[in-house]
Amino acid sequence: MKTCCVVTVDGSRARIMMIEDVWPEQAGPELKEVETLLNAENLVPDRALWSDKNNSNRGAADLPHGYDDHRQRHRQASLQHFANRIVNRLLVLAAAQRTDLILILAESKMLGFIRKAWAKRSACGLVIKDDPKHLSRLSPHELHHYLAREGLLPARHAPAGWRGRAAP
Repeated sequence: MKTCCVVTVDGSRARIMMIEDVWPEQAGPELKEVETLLNAENLVPDRALWSDKNNSNRGAADLPHGYDDHRQRHRQASLQHFANRIVNRLLVLAAAQRTDLILILAESKMLGFIRKAWAKRSACGLVIKDDPKHLSRLSPHELHHYLAREGLLPARHAPAGWRGRAAP
C-alpha cells in the first residue's frame, strides 16, 4: 500500500494528514488529520510580545534616540524554528508510516523556511512536492477534493458493489 503525507502550513499551525491506498471493496482513500503543530509565538498578539513605549533616552534637541528592537529578526527566527519542528516531525512520521510521498502546502514565505530546514536533512528516498498556495484553512475533505482535481492525490471512490441510494 502506498502512503502519502499531506502537510498544510501557515505561520501559526501545521496540520499533518495521511492518506493510504485502500482495497477496492473499501470506500476511500480518505485524507485524515493525524497531528497539528502550533507555533505559539505567532498566536500571541504583538502587543503581548513587544513594548511600544517611547525610549526615555533623549538626544540633542530633546528628541528620543531611535532604536531597533530586532522584531523582524525575532519573527524570522521563530518561523525558522517552527519549520525545523515541522520537518523533524515529518521525518519521524514518514519513517514510522513508511511514507512514499510528502506533499507540503504552504504560503510562500513559510515554504521558504521549510525548504531551508528540509535541505539540511536527508530525504531518505522520499519525494517532496510543494505548492505555494495557502490552503491551510480547508477541511481534510475539501483539501482532498482540491488535490485530486490537481492530480496530486487519488480521488475518493465508493466501495465495490455499492449502488448508491435507491430512487424513491
